[in-house]
Amino acid sequence: MKNFKKIVGLLLTLTVFSVFATSAYGYELESTEKIVPYYFEQAIVDENNEVIGTKITEASIKVDAVENGTLKTITEDIKYNLNDKTLDLTEIYKDEIKITEILIETSGDYYINGEKLSDKFLNTEVNLLGVHDPEISLNYETESGGNSFLTYYTNSTTGDAEMFYLKTYLSSYTNFFLDPPSDKTYIFKHAYIGANVSDFKMYANQVASARSTVSAGVATLIASGITILTPAVIIGLIGTSAAALGVYLGSNSGHEAMQNAQSLLINMDGHYVYP
Repeated sequence: MKNFKKIVGLLLTLTVFSVFATSAYGYELESTEKIVPYYFEQAIVDENNEVIGTKITEASIKVDAVENGTLKTITEDIKYNLNDKTLDLTEIYKDEIKITEILIETSGDYYINGEKLSDKFLNTEVNLLGVHDPEISLNYETESGGNSFLTYYTNSTTGDAEMFYLKTYLSSYTNFFLDPPSDKTYIFKHAYIGANVSDFKMYANQVASARSTVSAGVATLIASGITILTPAVIIGLIGTSAAALGVYLGSNSGHEAMQNAQSLLINMDGHYVYP
């Protein structure tokens, strides 16, 4: 089988959630300023889940009282440290700085980078029943990964080790917490192993990692005594809770990866299935 190897970066899992994961960590740094800094590390793995480096994110939350409410500015300074310095992966892993502004008005309206969030989005509660995520299984014959209810791949049902079944639900129908979407519309494609399959597997693994990050953060917040969790609650806690920030960043990363997977299948002439 021809091996198309793609380097994959799994999304962050915070050490503050160490009861759930030990491969990465994040914590609040001490500060006497009004800016609250956080530090996150996450493993970067290749397509075979071998660790090849570390993604380091120094995030800061600046909270300002403004005339019409509270403005939270999230700054993410992202750097990549690869174990093998000879690898030229700058096109995949580019150091960058991301800035996000969250405005919570006294009227109760929420804005992210100027875009107003709907009441439906803000008031969606997390699915506390939980969903069991399928484990990734790798051997010489079969390979499966991702989440069957979000973004998923397998060759176990095709009868050919080199042909994969690729499937993703739509990010626009998936809620903030990356729970199973209520609208079951999805896109699928059968494809032989190659660059497109390799890319899709990367996105699916990123979605699965983001879902784990969100779930761990939710569990931490519930354990702290919070009984109702909605996006409005999570956003409101940013700046005071590392777990809330982890959920927010994990949600963003998961949705971005789902959108990338969806665009890839569309470009591959994937098939829509409507409920």
